[in-house]
Amino acid sequence: MHDCLRSQIFATAQQLRIHTSNELRLHVGVRAAVIIESCTNIRMAPYR
Repeated sequence: MHDCLRSQIFATAQQLRIHTSNELRLHVGVRAAVIIESCTNIRMAPYR
């Protein structure tokens, strides 16, 4: 994902990559890794 702004995202994936994004709420179920680069104000929670 690239260039997201003020969003709430629910995702299940093998791997999640987030770049140049701001003000996200992530609810994730990821088996491998979450990679976050050049982002600000990111909140993470388990996917339910």
